[in-house]
Amino acid sequence: MSPVNSSVNNRRIKVALLAACGLLILVHAFQFWQTWAFRQTAMALRHELEQMAVKNAMLEGEVLKLRYGHVTHYDRLNALAASLYASLLRIETLSTPPLDVQALRHSLQDVIDQIDRFRRSNTVVHNSQRYLATLSEAAIKQTYPALHADLYALQRQFLYLEQLHPSEVQAGSPPPLWLESLRDASLSQPVLQPLLLHAQMLIREQTSLDRLTRTISANVMGTHLVGLERTLADEVRRHQQRTDTQVGFLTAGMVALLVMLFLLT
Repeated sequence: MSPVNSSVNNRRIKVALLAACGLLILVHAFQFWQTWAFRQTAMALRHELEQMAVKNAMLEGEVLKLRYGHVTHYDRLNALAASLYASLLRIETLSTPPLDVQALRHSLQDVIDQIDRFRRSNTVVHNSQRYLATLSEAAIKQTYPALHADLYALQRQFLYLEQLHPSEVQAGSPPPLWLESLRDASLSQPVLQPLLLHAQMLIREQTSLDRLTRTISANVMGTHLVGLERTLADEVRRHQQRTDTQVGFLTAGMVALLVMLFLLT
């Protein structure tokens, strides 16, 4: 091969090596940008999950207050539930690392539904207790002096129904003795029928409210949040391992091309 042809071939090889080096640099830059974008998304997701965990702890505290009768209005509960739902939507939007949030969504919706059922049932019970007093007074005024004591006892029992022995408010349990006595008396006293029916309805509602009070909880959502945080941490670790491997290959290729280019110089 003539010196001229050899020089031309060397130049072509150098150009090819330089082009390959440039391509590797572009790939390296793209890899760097992709890694940076992934880390930013992962940081945003981690922040949202941490915020949801804080809000969920606050919600659980409000639910405990609800269970023990220390909540008189539901504005804070509703605000926390709405804030949690907004955070969930942001997580779904950001979730470039594939996070399965369906279980979290279902548990959040379940807590919201429980709070709504508790609010409705609690309203019915309190309104029914007040109406029971009205029915009691109406029955007393309709010339039943012999039943005064029983009617007042009925009123007191329902005003403090939450203090009754659990066996008296469980579904399917026999009615209290005072209710049985009123049922017997009401067979010949039609005026007591509305009072008796209302009392039976109130027992059912109070039973439902007591059952819901024992079961309402936001703990399940906290468990799902912990699981999602672990999943995100595992995904970040796997992505870092893949990135390190790819960067290693790119760096090795770049070094090999530079060595070849140096040898041809």
